[in-house]
Amino acid sequence: MKKQNSWIGSFREASDEVNNWRERHPQATFNEIESRVDEKLARIRARMIEDLVIESQLTDFKEMPAAERPKWAATGE
Repeated sequence: MKKQNSWIGSFREASDEVNNWRERHPQATFNEIESRVDEKLARIRARMIEDLVIESQLTDFKEMPAAERPKWAATGE
């Protein structure tokens, strides 16, 4: 539950930052807004993944059979 509260706090902080940025940039384009939101959500996503991997019993993927290892989304490797 502690992790989840931390994630919720991070999301609230990111939401506030995006809203504050939007107030300062009222003429922002769709692409600029999308980029800002993606940037903030990427940080939360990375933190969630990091927290879950650290918690995992097996954090050294080299010990896993190659077929069971997670794939990089960008490369599929």
